[in-house]
Amino acid sequence: MWPPGAPGPYAAPFPPSSPYPPPPPFGPQQGPRDARPAYPVPAYAYSPSDEHDDQFRPPTKTLAVVSLVMAIVWIGGLGSVVAIITGIIALGLIGAGRAAGKAMAIGGIAIGALSLGVTAVLLGGMLPIVTQPNNVDPRAEAPPTLPSLDSTSAYPVYGSKDVVKYIAQEMLVHEDIIDLRAYSLDTKAQADDALLEAVSQNPYVIDVRTYGCTPHACRVGYGYTKEEQAEIQEDVLEASTAVLAEIISPEMSDVDRVKAINKWIVDNAEYDMEAADQLPDDPQASDVPDEYRYAWNASGVLLRGKGVCESYADAFSLLANAAGVPAVIVSGKLSDGSPHAWNKVFVGGVWKAVDVTWNDGPPTTTAYLMINDSQFTGEAARSEDDQWMSDDHIADFATP
Repeated sequence: MWPPGAPGPYAAPFPPSSPYPPPPPFGPQQGPRDARPAYPVPAYAYSPSDEHDDQFRPPTKTLAVVSLVMAIVWIGGLGSVVAIITGIIALGLIGAGRAAGKAMAIGGIAIGALSLGVTAVLLGGMLPIVTQPNNVDPRAEAPPTLPSLDSTSAYPVYGSKDVVKYIAQEMLVHEDIIDLRAYSLDTKAQADDALLEAVSQNPYVIDVRTYGCTPHACRVGYGYTKEEQAEIQEDVLEASTAVLAEIISPEMSDVDRVKAINKWIVDNAEYDMEAADQLPDDPQASDVPDEYRYAWNASGVLLRGKGVCESYADAFSLLANAAGVPAVIVSGKLSDGSPHAWNKVFVGGVWKAVDVTWNDGPPTTTAYLMINDSQFTGEAARSEDDQWMSDDHIADFATP
């Protein structure tokens, strides 16, 4: 259960036992301090409004047809009124004995009345189209409804609000165009904010390279194919389940679980300097060479035993949340300007900071374990950016 006072359901149930065999042992731990952390973010490469947003534009053809029909209906209605009035006048002027003239006048009145009735019915049907209330998106042909969040997925979805969870849910299945109209976002910045949180806080969303958003939709570019992503997700789930079955027991406290996860990562992973050296000083996700993509997601640490800081942070968050301890991934920069990723966990009713990457090296493996933000000092001093969490929730994760 999400702890009282914590902002959003980030916890996932921990499986009491694992159906999978333990993962193969990784290579020996070399334990270098994170000398060159790297945390690339998805590149904003294009906007779907340029070429991909046609399906989200107003139904102009439909509106043109409606306009033409209403014009015909209006003319028909006006003609019917004139026909009725003319028929009544003619009926009064036709003298007795002019039976044929009277019949024609009465027929004209009847046809005019019938036409007027049909016109009234058609106008009644058109009124809702031209008098939509202000809270209905005129771009939609029907009022949008909130999509359902899939609770049956094998992979957990994390987010501070429903739109974030929905975006993550769509990216888990490799959707490249994500319709946001149901969430009535007002600005492009709101869509960007939600997408960046979904990418940052969902370790099973793997290798998002590029994105572009409008208030109505996001287009996402992935580094892996849909089949490759599904295979990695399955392998990561299997490996993480085996790890937790090995190191976590039901009677353990949250603090003990965090310690056990930190120790397992430190003992079984090493910082991938070769991968880090491939990137410029201020990297984007699209800068990661294909052969080193593993180093920037949880599969690096969990499947290969190596990765950069983002792989460490993703693996820790994935394991902690699965073990029932709410955790988030934080991004920012160190005092020397290097981009970096670390974690925060909710223990003892408060958020505490964890940096497993910096724990993976001398002199101690617990120096940056469940500490306050202010305790990152010296070369470990850092500042948070605004890309890892929705802007209106970042302050909720401050440590004491």
